[in-house]
Amino acid sequence: MYATIRPFEARAVSGAARARWLLVALVSLAALLAMPRLDRAPLPATSAAAPAPRLAKLAGPLSARLRALAASDWSATRRGAAVRALGLPEQGFGSLLLDRAGDPLVYIRLASIDAPALAAIERAGARVVHASARYGVVTAAVAPGRLAALAALPGVAAIQEALAPAGREYAGIGPPAPAARAPQQAAVCPSGATVADGDTQLRAAAARSQYRLDGRGVTVGVLSGSYDVSAAAGLRAENDIASGDLPGPGNPCGYTAPVQVLAETRVGAGRDEGRAMLQVVHDIAPGATLAFATASDGLYAFADNIRRLRYEARADVIVDDYYYPEEPMFQDGPINMAIREVTQDGAIYVTAGGNIHAVDEAGRPIGSYEAPAYRPTACPTLTDAAGQATFLGLDCHDFDPRAGANPLLAMKLPPGGLITLNFQWSEPWFGVATDMDVYLVDAEQHILAQSIAGLGAAPAEFLGYINASDAAQTVSLVVARVSGGAPRFKFTVGGAAITSPTISHMQYANLRSEDIFGPTITDHALARDAITVGAALYSDPRRPAAFSSYGPGAIYWAPAEAIAAAPALPAPEARAKPDILATSGARTTFFGRPRLDAPRCSAADPANAVCRFFGTSASAPHVAGVLALMKQRAYQLDRNLDAPAARQALARSARAVRGDAYSRGAGLADALGGVAAVEALPARPPAAPAQLAMPALVGLTELQARAALLRLGVPADLIVSDYQDQAKLGDLFARVPAYQVVSSLPVAGAPLTPGAVVVLGVRGPDTP
Repeated sequence: MYATIRPFEARAVSGAARARWLLVALVSLAALLAMPRLDRAPLPATSAAAPAPRLAKLAGPLSARLRALAASDWSATRRGAAVRALGLPEQGFGSLLLDRAGDPLVYIRLASIDAPALAAIERAGARVVHASARYGVVTAAVAPGRLAALAALPGVAAIQEALAPAGREYAGIGPPAPAARAPQQAAVCPSGATVADGDTQLRAAAARSQYRLDGRGVTVGVLSGSYDVSAAAGLRAENDIASGDLPGPGNPCGYTAPVQVLAETRVGAGRDEGRAMLQVVHDIAPGATLAFATASDGLYAFADNIRRLRYEARADVIVDDYYYPEEPMFQDGPINMAIREVTQDGAIYVTAGGNIHAVDEAGRPIGSYEAPAYRPTACPTLTDAAGQATFLGLDCHDFDPRAGANPLLAMKLPPGGLITLNFQWSEPWFGVATDMDVYLVDAEQHILAQSIAGLGAAPAEFLGYINASDAAQTVSLVVARVSGGAPRFKFTVGGAAITSPTISHMQYANLRSEDIFGPTITDHALARDAITVGAALYSDPRRPAAFSSYGPGAIYWAPAEAIAAAPALPAPEARAKPDILATSGARTTFFGRPRLDAPRCSAADPANAVCRFFGTSASAPHVAGVLALMKQRAYQLDRNLDAPAARQALARSARAVRGDAYSRGAGLADALGGVAAVEALPARPPAAPAQLAMPALVGLTELQARAALLRLGVPADLIVSDYQDQAKLGDLFARVPAYQVVSSLPVAGAPLTPGAVVVLGVRGPDTP
């Protein structure tokens, strides 16, 4: 068996523990359905927005949006109009995911992924960002003018636009501030000049003092947008190290091990949110070793970077704050699968729960809508930008749960309000049998935005719309069925960053019915193997923050583990989330704002110089830091602190807060109580034989790839480099530096069998 740096911990979840969690979730779901709602008259309709053009649903590899994008004007001055015409936000969550050159990223589904296929993609004018052999998807950046050439390649089954993820930081409203101030204070050991408020609120400082802990011997991995690429931040990582706010050479408190950056973002400019998260972890557990990998290079790259943090950096605790709109709501997707793998390998996984809770004028939750089944009724007549009536399909969903029928769901959008509507129905990935489209219309039933993706690998549609007027606007949603059955469906209306206000009213939320309004925890925040964290403001830690998302949710299908339709579960699996609350609004050196409603912190304005990091993005790394202290104590006592035990210890030691179980989970995390709870855990069992997985090595240098394999314990004499010349790589040879890994055998994610040879496909040297 390959050697490992630390013995692997066996993962054990008792049947009784699972039963308890399922019972809690089912009770929560039943209570949510029984919440009383008072009747309310419909709101008046007002609209002055221009209708949206009709997208053509055509056959072929390109999605409807990419076909339209290929024919659009993608010049710098026209990009905003081109994106709006697609029914997407111009920027932020759900917009087109762009690389640093301004070209959109796409997911290319291939019959097979190998070096010739990647070379062909490069020759067609795309730049490969990531390849997932498990799901048959290559993530690549491509100029719209090259989409047709890409679609014409042999073996290309489908090409779908990649939508921008969201960090779960409460971004607020307003442009980025000028460069932040230089450090004004000398370092205060152990955690630096700027210390997160949760250090005292979660009693981490007390736990360190009483038990003489600092996280030493524990590695914490962070996934977010970027680590150290933002010039606008003013401060760089070297400044944070010098002030003691991050570890690294020159840290004045003696924590000199540098942050291990496995993968920095190759997409967009980056705001270094990951560095802010690492600062919070360092405040709570200053002795912990830190690692970072980007989550912003596409959904599949995110999943593989989770694996890299465990298998390459040997992270004991992993925390993220990003999610993608493409992640399934009714099934465990690729990111959930990565979480499951690393927790089975002994890691503890923490994720931010989200910031898209919304309520109406009466305080009723309206962040989401879920119908237990599609209810067919006649469609309304909608008109496109040319004034032409639009054929919607077979029928439309009846939103009225009473005896009447209404294919329109009215929602009130305040001035500047934004709808990012993530719509999914309950069918498995790679087994979609129903084609649904969604339309957002004004009072005259002109189409404002639409999503008509057609039958694809995922049962999902997405659209975005902003009310640019100075008055509140009533818009309505229409859900049309083009073909197929009548499945359950759900949509959320907010983006995790909340860059603009969202809806203030949703029709029928006041009625008691089988439809469900409100729960907004979806995606991998519902992962059974993750500890999901909600937010409690630093200024009011005894209740959930108003923006903090809540559950429960339910999973209906077996996991999407491969390119095949998974079967339905024997019974829906209800999941109660969040698991725990932690501090939000934590102080950092450069990232955030003085208050929720203030501009970003700035040295140019002394009144706005304080930087507070808001959202569940700030709460999650607090819990990761607490777990680092608990894990250190577990190592000292030789206790078994795996993911289930960590969740249970956090829950048992949590402090009571106001609110219901949907929003607060077990309560507010308590480091002192959590460390004490470790002493009651059973002894750690002997290490079970571990099944290692091949890390993602494509894009690394040969030396970096070999080092990663050696860290996993692969003997040097079993690592073979296959140097590939221009004849083998074609045009890819000119695009890739010498000695860069272009392929591997086994492929990333495949099992690493003890004693087997690992082959690295390496771009060879230039011909002399």
